[in-house]
Amino acid sequence: MSKNNTKNNKIKVKKVYMSDTSGKMPSTEMLRKATQYSADAYQDQIPGALKIENKLASSTAFFMHDEELNMDVLAHRGTQQARDWIFNFSAIPCRYGKRWVHGGFALAHASVWGRIKKLINPTKKLLITGHSLGGGMAELSALKLARESGFGNVNLVTFGKPNTFLKRNNRYAMKHLAGHLSVISGSDIVTRIPRFLYCPDANQMSLYLGNDGNDYVNCKREFMLNDWSATDSISDHSMDLYAKRMEAHT
Repeated sequence: MSKNNTKNNKIKVKKVYMSDTSGKMPSTEMLRKATQYSADAYQDQIPGALKIENKLASSTAFFMHDEELNMDVLAHRGTQQARDWIFNFSAIPCRYGKRWVHGGFALAHASVWGRIKKLINPTKKLLITGHSLGGGMAELSALKLARESGFGNVNLVTFGKPNTFLKRNNRYAMKHLAGHLSVISGSDIVTRIPRFLYCPDANQMSLYLGNDGNDYVNCKREFMLNDWSATDSISDHSMDLYAKRMEAHT
């Protein structure tokens, strides 16, 4: 599909945010906060947040309450060091939360999930977010809550998230979520791996930050493939770049 033939698949995000009636798109304020917390998760500490960490598994998360959103927030840290990719590329699938998922991500997530679960109050609204490996961790946190009763008001917003779920004939959909948005920056290579075995949640909405400077909701995969540039595949993964591109929507 050429870029000239994708006009009907392109939707300016601002218009969608103003007219969306599905209830699945996060509010502008929630999107702003998700961007902020995903970036802040790379810091050693977040003021007012409890830090949950397993250094051996290179897995770190922060749990806090946001007064403006009136929601609890769980922010997973993304990839920072080379050893993180040992887990990233341990791609043998395993059963986790009664679903087949990326084994390396599951191993890293399991190292902190027990402590995280004790902090979550099912009576409160919850925002789960993260960038890169943190996005994969965020998706697994949402998956684990799907197996728990009473967790019905969970929103998931990720940035530059790799594929997490094993490809099956019937793709898994996390229907228990109040909303699920995956933000993808232009040529970000991480959002396209692991490519052959794994896929994203079938129920997620996507916000694609195009290389043409326009942003699109739920555009077709063929358009993203044609829009991809190998020269930007690493730089487009930067959380700083995601934050810059998200300024137009927050």
